[in-house]
Amino acid sequence: RDHRGIDPGALVLRRHGDCRGQRERGLIAVPLSDVELIARISIVIPALNERAHIISLLHDLRRQTLQPAEILVIDGASTDGTPELAAAVPGVRVLRMAPSVGRQRQRGLEEAGGDLVVFIDADVRVPEPAPSHLAPEALPLSILFEDRDLLVVNKPSGLVVHPGAGHR
Repeated sequence: RDHRGIDPGALVLRRHGDCRGQRERGLIAVPLSDVELIARISIVIPALNERAHIISLLHDLRRQTLQPAEILVIDGASTDGTPELAAAVPGVRVLRMAPSVGRQRQRGLEEAGGDLVVFIDADVRVPEPAPSHLAPEALPLSILFEDRDLLVVNKPSGLVVHPGAGHR
């Protein structure tokens, strides 16, 4: 982490979003702790001769609970087979260009279709997700209204639906 607390290996950008109540135009940095589950996450990986690392990172990403909508490897003219290895992984799109990590990131940003764009260096390892201790349980909820877009239930008094500081 640098002096601002930002991990140089990963940066999350949100397109035309609303962050902490302030409307911004363009792209804004969003702390990972503020990221809610959203529709689409694009992962951009600039690479140059990363044969020794790229497959491990791509497999790490595929083991995650929350899957990205797309993974883009932006190759900067590798000579060690990096783009061919990455292209062999299902769901990975490889784009080739001249080497320049800044331009590779910019190209990835331009090509990404997600609501959030995450930049990850090719030599980064992503730990396995922690096992979830959540288990479904049968709740006596009566459905008051249901259609294609909306479900209204009558929840019992005292049932916590939004855990906070006082309820876990």
